[in-house]
Amino acid sequence: METVGPRINRPSGQEMGNPSKLAEAVIQVAELPNPPLRILLGKDAYPVATAKLGDMLNDIENWKETTMDTDFEE
Repeated sequence: METVGPRINRPSGQEMGNPSKLAEAVIQVAELPNPPLRILLGKDAYPVATAKLGDMLNDIENWKETTMDTDFEE
């Protein structure tokens, strides 16, 4: 997977995604009665986001005992 740096420095017109399609998707989502808080756009966005969420879930599970042990005793 390519890091952000090379993508930022890519000359205009060499983007992975189609700016027109992106704009259409943003408008479509903005017009929804209940739009999502976040939306992933582009083929590269899904695997990056799901990997990050997987890492976060692992951290949450690994620290579950500590998380659950911080309330007052009943």
